[in-house]
Amino acid sequence: MSMNIDTKITSRQIYLTSSSADRHNNGNNGDSMWFFKDTITVPESINIMLSVIDAQIPLTFYSIAEGRNQLKFSVTSSDSTENEHTLDVSDGNYSILELLEVVNAHPGLTENNIVASYTTKTNKITFKASSSGKVFKLKNSSLLKHLGFSNKLHESESGEIISDTGVNVNGISCIYMATNLTTKNLDSRNAGFSNIISKIPVNTAFNGMIFYQPSVKFSTEIAEKQLSFIRLTLQDDISGNTINLNNVDWSCTLQLDFVQDDTTSKFASLTTEVLSTDTTERLSASEKENNVFEAQLVRLKGSLQSQATGF
Repeated sequence: MSMNIDTKITSRQIYLTSSSADRHNNGNNGDSMWFFKDTITVPESINIMLSVIDAQIPLTFYSIAEGRNQLKFSVTSSDSTENEHTLDVSDGNYSILELLEVVNAHPGLTENNIVASYTTKTNKITFKASSSGKVFKLKNSSLLKHLGFSNKLHESESGEIISDTGVNVNGISCIYMATNLTTKNLDSRNAGFSNIISKIPVNTAFNGMIFYQPSVKFSTEIAEKQLSFIRLTLQDDISGNTINLNNVDWSCTLQLDFVQDDTTSKFASLTTEVLSTDTTERLSASEKENNVFEAQLVRLKGSLQSQATGF
């Protein structure tokens, strides 16, 4: 065990695997919760520092999946009627040609004589209408990134739209590990403070195993003074949705270190932050959810005690 000199409290490690989780939220083990019979509690004068020491995550999630599989577009005919269309691509791993086959089969394109094609040399997609007099628009949607379009409105000029970035059907490039614990790390996806505790690179092929062990340990201070349960959620880097590992188990190790705080306020060390309205609302919602889980934990412990004593 390592020792924190200023507190003389030994560091603690927490070994977690999804197979032993007490709950998989929405039936997805990428969002797991563990309730502990024993509780770690520190006084107000001690701050808890949290680190992700390692993680082992199977790459069994699909490149195209819920939250990153939708294409929205519209076609305006000569009578100025704009018809909205939405395509939801089923979960799976696709080559760009396989993906375009699904896209081109949508009635909103076929009925308006619009075809999407791929150019290998430039790694670009072109949507082209074979007949004039129709305005074609690609709208903000999660599939645009895979098709080589930035997430904004794209409107046809001269009957065609060419992708403004490169095609990428490889899926996500990193996994964000989020927790129920209150941290103040910044996340560009929501332009504010978040509960992300680690960003894990995806550096293996499908059906491989991601072995994450940072060369430099990063510790983030959490506001909580008591740990009775932990919730960890694996999120994608595109939309922040929970990754579906298709029920293949994953694991990680967390480490708790302890540092002295001579003040009595658990937020006293966070004096440089100015919270946005969005962040305040998000933290408030997270606190309410944690209170619900705390109440469930109390009932669970009471039930276990009753079973043990027979009362």
